[in-house]
Amino acid sequence: TALADLACKCERYIGTAGGGMDQAISVLASNGVAKLVDFNPLRTQDVSLPQDATFVIANSLTVSCKADTAPYRYNLRVVECQLASSLLAVALGMDPTAARQRVTTLRHVEALTETSTSKALAAAAKYLHEHAYTADELEAILECSLESLFVGKSSALAVLAVNSQYCLYQRAEHVYTEALRVQDFRQVCIDGEQREQSVLSQLGELMSASHASCRDSYNCSSPELDRL
Repeated sequence: TALADLACKCERYIGTAGGGMDQAISVLASNGVAKLVDFNPLRTQDVSLPQDATFVIANSLTVSCKADTAPYRYNLRVVECQLASSLLAVALGMDPTAARQRVTTLRHVEALTETSTSKALAAAAKYLHEHAYTADELEAILECSLESLFVGKSSALAVLAVNSQYCLYQRAEHVYTEALRVQDFRQVCIDGEQREQSVLSQLGELMSASHASCRDSYNCSSPELDRL
């Protein structure tokens, strides 16, 4: 796990505020099983896949210059998720100062909703509006400037310098529904053929839903990837 953590930290020197999932699976993968990856601390669990399953890994050959476009895309999503987290904490009754300091990830919000991803998703649907937030609106709710919220974080400050609107509900919806899909994927693999619907059909539906969410709610797809 130390090597995976180091690889994640190294990537940030090129300007992308990555979370470490790619590095974790690259280093900690095992032959013949999927891995359920969790963080803080980094740890994995083996998930046995159906014996007759074949997973095709394909390259769309589309170039994405993540570091160059980070303030408009990759790092913007990171900022939006943190903003969504703090806003949800305020909506759930936390003082704005405490919310800014203590709730910086959507995972933190789950501690305010009985450690329930489903309830955190419901809170996002209830308290975050679907149209984009402006900087002025966010600052009024959080009772501070966005620049002070991200002081010392150069990648986030670069995002603030070139963006004036932030889509918070869509990002939170993707993160929470994706977490639920991961849980469902693992459970389908555990249950196996005890389910009425075929295992591979259920796993395929979950993976298709995952891509649809990446495309529609997180806006991190491309026409070429959609065609695949």
